[in-house]
Amino acid sequence: MLYVLAGIALGLLLGLVFPFGVPAEWSPYVSVALLAALGAVLEAAVDRQRGEFRAGRLLAAFFGDGLLAAGLALIGDRLDVPLYLAAVVWFGGRIFISIGRLRNNWSDEQYKKGQNAENERENQRI
Repeated sequence: MLYVLAGIALGLLLGLVFPFGVPAEWSPYVSVALLAALGAVLEAAVDRQRGEFRAGRLLAAFFGDGLLAAGLALIGDRLDVPLYLAAVVWFGGRIFISIGRLRNNWSDEQYKKGQNAENERENQRI
């Protein structure tokens, strides 16, 4: 967890020191690709919490979903149809589902810890 926080802090610091801009014509592609990548990272966090994390799955989802989302945006742009909205809805939904799973897993862990502590106190009384 410390590495994650250090990575976030380093990323924020680098973002402030070296400002980076995305050209306006790229914004639909970059935005849906970032949304897809965030969804993949959150799914990997859920997998890690459950003890089922595999780096290959994370990399495949991260790059595959990002390319798929950017490809949908590109095809929609060529057809003059806002297909990027489909990617936004799909990956946005997956993000909310992953956040819900993380929350539920965490609350289940906290409940189990509380139950174990209660059982230990009960056993000490006996």
